[in-house]
Amino acid sequence: SDEKRLQQAFLNILINAEQSIKSTGRIDVSLSTDGNHYTVRFEDNGFGIPLEDQDKLFEPFFTTKPVGTGVGIGLSTCYTIVKGHGGDIQVHSRPGEGSLFTVTFPEIKS
Repeated sequence: SDEKRLQQAFLNILINAEQSIKSTGRIDVSLSTDGNHYTVRFEDNGFGIPLEDQDKLFEPFFTTKPVGTGVGIGLSTCYTIVKGHGGDIQVHSRPGEGSLFTVTFPEIKS
C-alpha cells in the first residue's frame, strides 16, 4: 500500500540518520504545510556526508558505509517511493555537523 511504502521510505531515512551517530546524538523529525505542500524534515547531528557524495546518494547501490555494512539501496528506494508519490527529496549536509533530509509532497485536496 502507499502508506506502507511511505513508512518504508521514512524508516530508511531514520535508520541512516541513526547509523550516522556514533554513540549519542539527536534526530529531529518535523512536519509542516504551506497549504499546497507537506514537508517532512529529518535532521541529525551525525557525521555528515561529504559534498562530493551528496549528488550520488539516491543512486542505486551507492553507499558511504564501509564494505559489508550497506548495500546502497535504502536511499535510492526512498527516492523512488517519494518521486512515485509526486514528491521530492533533498539533502543538505556538512561533514562533522550532520544532515538534513527534506521530503516534500503535494497536498491532496479533497
